[in-house]
Amino acid sequence: MSKARVISVNVGQPREVRFRDGTVLTAIFKTPVTGRVTVNKLNLAGDRQADLTVHGGIDKAVYCYRVEHYRYWAAALPGTELPYGMFGENLTTEGLDERGWMKRPCISAIGFASVPLFCR
Repeated sequence: MSKARVISVNVGQPREVRFRDGTVLTAIFKTPVTGRVTVNKLNLAGDRQADLTVHGGIDKAVYCYRVEHYRYWAAALPGTELPYGMFGENLTTEGLDERGWMKRPCISAIGFASVPLFCR
């Protein structure tokens, strides 16, 4: 297995979007940034979560998504642009398996799972 690494660091701010007959506040839209980014207790510098009842907090301050999953979606959605941060992740990683991340204490505050809120 190759070494784990961060491919992209992504941040964004909450914004309202149209959903069905109304609007919802979401922070799914993340944009890659360059340079160092401070990891705070509740988020990355420059990033916020929209609904703190289900996202964020000390147990879910940073959301990771594997580039290996991007490869799956690229095959499933040919021709669709998939920039890093597309899935709302703060860190796009490579070689970091969700099943083994707790074994690395240096990233124990980083979470992988995200709950889609508006899929009902």
